[in-house]
Amino acid sequence: MKIVESKLINATPGMVWEIIQDPGNMPAWNHKCVFSETPNEIIVGAQFAVAYQMSRERQEMRGEIIGYEPERLIHFRYSGEQNGKPSVVDEILELESRGADKVLVRNIVDITKSGLPKWVQVLAFVLSKIGRKMGDGPLDHIEGLIPKF
Repeated sequence: MKIVESKLINATPGMVWEIIQDPGNMPAWNHKCVFSETPNEIIVGAQFAVAYQMSRERQEMRGEIIGYEPERLIHFRYSGEQNGKPSVVDEILELESRGADKVLVRNIVDITKSGLPKWVQVLAFVLSKIGRKMGDGPLDHIEGLIPKF
C-alpha cells in the first residue's frame, strides 16, 4: 500500500535537495521522526539510525539510502520490528523542476511490508486519498524550511 502526497513548492530543486538529502534533517521536516543521524557519507548503501514516534509508541529503526539521484530523487528504507514482526517501510522523495523557481515534490511512502495490519494500511491509504488534512505534513514542513528569496 503506497501513500502518495505531492506539493508544488516555490524553490529550486537544489534548495529542496539541501533539506531532504541528509537523513539527519528528517526531524525538521517529518514531525513523526524524533531522531535521525547523518551517515558518514550520503551515498547509496549508507546506513543510519532513525526513530519515529507514532502516538505513544517510539519505534527505533535502521535507515538506509537505497536510491540517490542529486536534485531528483532520494529513496530511504527503514527496517525494524512492528508488533514482533519484521517491518520495512520505503520512502521516496522525487523532485521535478517546474520552471525557474518552482519544484514539484512527491513523497511516496510504501507501507506494504510495514508489519501493520492490512486494515490499518487500507485505512491509511483511504484517508490519504479522501480524508480531510489534519495539520501540516512533511511537504509543508519542507516548504517552511526553504529560505525566502
